[in-house]
Amino acid sequence: MREQLLKFETFAVGTIAVFSGLFLLQTYQYGRRAALFPRVVSFTILFLTGFFIVSRIRRAMVKPPAKKETTRIVQSEITQAGGVHWLLTLSAATGFFVLIYLVGFGPSTFFYVTAHLYLAGYRRHRVIFLFALAMAIVIFLTGYLFTIPLPEGVLVPMIVGER
Repeated sequence: MREQLLKFETFAVGTIAVFSGLFLLQTYQYGRRAALFPRVVSFTILFLTGFFIVSRIRRAMVKPPAKKETTRIVQSEITQAGGVHWLLTLSAATGFFVLIYLVGFGPSTFFYVTAHLYLAGYRRHRVIFLFALAMAIVIFLTGYLFTIPLPEGVLVPMIVGER
């Protein structure tokens, strides 16, 4: 199972890298300002892909340590935890899209990241809320900096009093 997961992970990262490279090549048809954000994203993805490849090579070169009894105990605890609740994760993603429509991209990002980290098993609430807030602020500021029209939601103009 683990070998198949590693193969799938490598295939997924390779596919993302190919699309990012093609996207980077396509940005040279745009103007300087229009191509800035897509190039930053593409270079970041390609850098992380390179980091992934170097990490895989280093991991393959290191000999695995001898298995001990504690390894089996830890693995049995992991399998008993139940893993990821796929239905809840899918519901959170669907709720994210509904919230984007209702309250806009920034607040819905905060709620989605909070829910997703909690569903993933992380239980330090203060860290979850601070990380989700920081991520929503960074996304909002990036949209403002590059003048990307992020969805406001249908409820925001009603609450603010605009039409």
